Amino acid sequence: MEYWDWSWDELAEYDLPATMRGILAEYDLPATMYVYGHTGKQKLHYARHSLGTLMALASFCHSELQEMVRSAVLLSPTAYLNLIGPAFVRIGVELFCARGKYMGLSYLHSRMHSSFLNDRLFKICWLPGISCLHLLTAYAGKNCCLSSSAAHRYLEHGLQPTATKNIIHLSQMIRRGTLAKFDYDDCDKNTKHYGQEVPPAYDISSFPHDLPLLLGYGGEDGLSDGGDGLRFMDGLRFHDQHKLTVLYRLDYGHDDFIMAVNAKQLVNDRVIGFLKLQ
Repeated sequence: MEYWDWSWDELAEYDLPATMRGILAEYDLPATMYVYGHTGKQKLHYARHSLGTLMALASFCHSELQEMVRSAVLLSPTAYLNLIGPAFVRIGVELFCARGKYMGLSYLHSRMHSSFLNDRLFKICWLPGISCLHLLTAYAGKNCCLSSSAAHRYLEHGLQPTATKNIIHLSQMIRRGTLAKFDYDDCDKNTKHYGQEVPPAYDISSFPHDLPLLLGYGGEDGLSDGGDGLRFMDGLRFHDQHKLTVLYRLDYGHDDFIMAVNAKQLVNDRVIGFLKLQ
């Protein structure tokens, strides 16, 4: 049970820095030297999508990760989620928060299996008149440029199990409009974990102001709503504008940035060009 006692707090504080340290430690190996060593710079580019951007935002509040990264590419960034649109997600949020409070910590320490999504929900795609694209739309909003085969591959292979505590943490963000550590909904427990009754908030303004940063936004993103995006951008108002690149696609949804049929030309080429300048 303790193995699953984590949310994205722990992913940002422990897992992400450990992963980066592990990659940097490989510099001395010949195979890795071929990939990285020719630059002579032992720092990494960080490129992530969706939850991976949230991990970065939280982790960059700690100086350790700042010292390991040369630039960051955040596609469909998620920071503030209270304006999230899809009704499917809203209903799930209420169910997870209510059930989490009812079941207590023993429930929070459990694993959220993906077997239902992989084994049952995926089969719905094969029903007459149903497409996997409809299922993606239900939770992430409309995507303009996904093929049915890409949606099938994503739902078949891309869904992974996570900790239930992680889902409840995300639900707290959606219901409360906060960007803060996990709330145990108990003053004593919060004090035990954080030294204060209210979970500490993450301060986006502490994001390194001179870090080359590319943000990829879609106008149809149901998870990274425009209003939440503006709130996030306001947190970056002190960022060096010469170091900030915004890639905005009016017709793109949440998953278009990584799976659209035209993502190579509209996203990947832009990202590679940005990285080459750093």
